[in-house]
Amino acid sequence: MEFNDTFDLTAIGTLALAVVTFIALLVARGTLKQTRREIDLSRREVEEAHRPVLVPTPLSIPTILTGGSLGVAVTNIGMGPALNIEASARLLDAEDKPSLAPTGPQTPAVMAGLAAGDRSTLEIGTNHWTEGVSFELTVLYLDVAGKAWETVGSYLDARRRYEGLVVRRPAE
Repeated sequence: MEFNDTFDLTAIGTLALAVVTFIALLVARGTLKQTRREIDLSRREVEEAHRPVLVPTPLSIPTILTGGSLGVAVTNIGMGPALNIEASARLLDAEDKPSLAPTGPQTPAVMAGLAAGDRSTLEIGTNHWTEGVSFELTVLYLDVAGKAWETVGSYLDARRRYEGLVVRRPAE
């Protein structure tokens, strides 16, 4: 390689093309990252808009069914079906805190699915609880994308209503 007072236009053009190509790659990479972020955001918005939301049915009082099961009516107020539903209840004491009294074994209610806008009664085997009890209800379910959700709230018999309802992703 020699350096003299003449300029080789081909070399200068090649070097300029390399610089422009490198800059174009950097811009394309940034654009690709932004597009991926926008796709992820759109996917989350669609999933959120079409996910199930199971809540205890308003104005329905939980009942003790034949055999001592607890019947809890739930409604899917979300836009998507709830799948693989499982519900359990934990007895609360007179101060609406988790009861320390032994309650015996419990059989969770299970249901294959509940369509958007539908209602159903979940029967939780509670080992012969009596009428007039307060309890914490936990309902676990999946959306069509396989993501887990849970609804947790307390039914307070003295007030004849559910309080503190929370719909969230369960702790893993």
